[in-house]
Amino acid sequence: VLVIKQLDMLTPQDLETPFLVPLFTPSNRKQAVAHAKDVGFSQAATLCDPTAILARSTEFGVGCFINAGNVIGAKSRFGTHVTINRGCSIGHHALFHDFVSIGPGCAICGDVTIGGGAMIGAGVVVLPGLTIGANSVIGAGTVVTRNVAANTKLIDRNPKGVSAFALDQP
Repeated sequence: VLVIKQLDMLTPQDLETPFLVPLFTPSNRKQAVAHAKDVGFSQAATLCDPTAILARSTEFGVGCFINAGNVIGAKSRFGTHVTINRGCSIGHHALFHDFVSIGPGCAICGDVTIGGGAMIGAGVVVLPGLTIGANSVIGAGTVVTRNVAANTKLIDRNPKGVSAFALDQP
């Protein structure tokens, strides 16, 4: 039974319930997590769909949301409040910092590091051993072939899929 309560009606027992914020945009998720903590919630839940295939050596921080059909390789580590949408393949030794968002159908090869607050669009491919900097945005369908600096927007602007990229840095 779902019970909806106004904030002023929450009991101490309610505030002990683990919370989950599966919003996709990292900045929105950060704000929602901060609000939940301000209200008095103290523990975040991690939710992993039972159809996801995880190596036993995978490590998750609190508040992660791992959607259906993902495959995650050995020795991968995920910070807090990471969201991985459905149908992604993530290679071994991946390191995702806090508040990373991965769109559906991505292929993240082995030994990739993704900085905190980065947002990776649907169908992105990241080649092995690369680093995507914090707060970067990688547009849908992009093939990442080199390291991406923090606060960068990488967008494949060629609809035919030929490697033509625009790097927008502040």
